[in-house]
Amino acid sequence: MPETWKQPFQLGVKAFRESKHEDAIKHFTRSIELDNTNASVYDSRAAAYQCVSKLREALADTRRCISLQPDRYVGYYRSARIFLAMPKYDRCLQMVSEARRRMNASDASYIRKTQELDEMEATARRGLQAAETHRRNHVDLLKKLPLELLVDICKIAVDTSDGEAGPRGASYFVLTLGSVCRSLRDLVHRTPSFWQSVSFSEKRFARKSAFWLDRLDGHPLYSVALIGIGRHMIPQVLEFLSRTDPDGWRHLRIEGDTVDAHALHKALQGFAFSLYSFALVCPLSDDEPLVSPHTFYVSNALASLNPIPETSEPTTCTRSIILHVGTICPNFAALANVTHLDLGMARLTSSQYDMLDQILYAAPKLRSLIIKPQNLTRNMPSYTLEEIPQLEDPGSFCVEQLEILRLGTIGPVPNHLFAFPNLQVLDLQSLPRLSVTTMFRYLLEGRTQQTCPPIRELRLNLIVLDSTTFKLALEAFSLTLESLEVSNCGVLNDDIMDCLSRPVPGTRDLALCPRLRDINFSGTGELTAGPLVRLIKAHLPSSNADNPNPPTPVRNLIIDNCPGINADALPWMRANVTGILSCVYKTKTEAKGRRRDRFL
Repeated sequence: MPETWKQPFQLGVKAFRESKHEDAIKHFTRSIELDNTNASVYDSRAAAYQCVSKLREALADTRRCISLQPDRYVGYYRSARIFLAMPKYDRCLQMVSEARRRMNASDASYIRKTQELDEMEATARRGLQAAETHRRNHVDLLKKLPLELLVDICKIAVDTSDGEAGPRGASYFVLTLGSVCRSLRDLVHRTPSFWQSVSFSEKRFARKSAFWLDRLDGHPLYSVALIGIGRHMIPQVLEFLSRTDPDGWRHLRIEGDTVDAHALHKALQGFAFSLYSFALVCPLSDDEPLVSPHTFYVSNALASLNPIPETSEPTTCTRSIILHVGTICPNFAALANVTHLDLGMARLTSSQYDMLDQILYAAPKLRSLIIKPQNLTRNMPSYTLEEIPQLEDPGSFCVEQLEILRLGTIGPVPNHLFAFPNLQVLDLQSLPRLSVTTMFRYLLEGRTQQTCPPIRELRLNLIVLDSTTFKLALEAFSLTLESLEVSNCGVLNDDIMDCLSRPVPGTRDLALCPRLRDINFSGTGELTAGPLVRLIKAHLPSSNADNPNPPTPVRNLIIDNCPGINADALPWMRANVTGILSCVYKTKTEAKGRRRDRFL
């Protein structure tokens, strides 16, 4: 006689009554395999799952039970019990209500079922009340403030985001505030000053602009980003923007096709701006000529910026210009008020040879300078080995506030004398050998480890540098360096790797660069696994147990396109690197044959 669903179901009921819940689940599962259309079996297995605290599996069975018999009480009752255990009190109350609607007053167990539902409902309501009390205890300090004062406090926080965070910082503050609790979210929705940052594209522009005008309630916009706006949309965009008080804008960003973005910027020049930051980003497409017919004048961006007040602290005000366009006509004479400058272009209308020189002299308040042409392969400089001139005292001109310097594919660095006492990030990409060596002389010559700039991030990519100069740089930046990238350079010889892993004399067994935690040695064909293993070991806590200030463990290690790395060492590296280990080879064939830690 063939087995039916009733036999394992009865065994499951017996095991459940004996509190053998795991055995009961097995029997109920077997019963479902024989017949998956019986709602009672699903309800019974859900009860067993709940007893072993497998609430998600139990909830799945109750849903199946309800789908098989949507008019029966049992599936909703069981769901209510599970939601109460989760605890999801609001869903529990919904299921209790649905169960009451399906009860039969003529049922002999009607009174008992009603009492059980009443008890569950009371427990769920007490849970909701406790959760609400707990939430109110965290926000009562804010709710006791008058609404006008709370709005003023939050608006001050938004306005002070004009510092390093910029407009994104203001938007992030509003989103964070609105996600604290429902009352603060309602406050954000009702406060026009919290809706002063907006990003528009062509998609649903009319609907979004009307919604934003309603939220602003006559207040000006603070930050505006116009992404991919075509020329046919310019009249509609101007009509909306004219109603948002452009005099009060502080951040403006335009992105899109070269022709459309330049046309939109030209149309916006009719407004009297007083900006803190201006960005124009026009990525070059593959079929676009290298020399763009639309030349952008730096003076146009400078005219839109609000001057920095004379009484302000040097690091509290931000004036930023970002230009990623085809052709730039430089006019660096008016850069005195700029603190952040980011230039990415296909070409300049003037020579590149004196561009960095002019910028550093013309912008004494610069804190961040990025010059990286968009098309690296078509602007690749030739690596020449010119004779390096002898420099005098590097402190002749001090760029005191500069903290971030990123250079790529520009003409030679000038031989004029500069000093960067507060530089923290140095990124050099695809520069001639003379420029790289000159830059390191600016930083190193005549200085000790205590007087060198506090470099915490050093990135070198596609450059030529002798190992002696690089070793001196590592020793000079040893106390502050946290992130190091040396990719496609050929400077990582055995001596350099030994310096990074062996203890420095007189430092209680501390290795060079003890705070180093992010490493990128991609594209280094001569690199092998042995020196890397020693470097990671030198930063392990076990190697420095007696040191009160042990070095920082390696967090991220990127060694892509390094064919000399033995695949057998990758599992050990992965186990001892706290973050990301990336070791990708050039081709899929090499990756398949060499990389062994893909499943770790």
